[in-house]
Amino acid sequence: MTDFFEVRYHEDVDGLRYWFGPYDVVRKRLRSQLQGELRHVGVYIAQHGTGFRVGEGEIPKRLDRHRSPLKNPKIKGDAQLFVCLGPPAIFSKSQALVIENYLAKKLLGEGRIYGRAIASSASGLDDTGVAHAEDIAVRIYEHFNELV
Repeated sequence: MTDFFEVRYHEDVDGLRYWFGPYDVVRKRLRSQLQGELRHVGVYIAQHGTGFRVGEGEIPKRLDRHRSPLKNPKIKGDAQLFVCLGPPAIFSKSQALVIENYLAKKLLGEGRIYGRAIASSASGLDDTGVAHAEDIAVRIYEHFNELV
């Protein structure tokens, strides 16, 4: 696996910006470099080293978006993948949920990432909005595959 302490930055879909890296490292990078330019939406999925395996034991039902997952006692160490999406003008909370759910299902289904993202409905999006968000998710997923 790629060392996620190295923050990876991408700008691809319709000017969408996103980062791969451990939650705390990406958050500090955002604070120091963007200075409020981006009101980011975080998607983080537990990675290798958490002690969880798909289909075995208890997987946390919810990872709180508003605090570091490293403070969650069920998640050990720095093993986090954090995907930060923005800027917000491009992209709604509903679109974020579509992207988040797509990535969680793909990565969990492959057994490559252990853990679970927050599962929520994508209310407020019409068919076009869902399709667009899914397209973004596919491109992020493809980039992730290139990195690891």
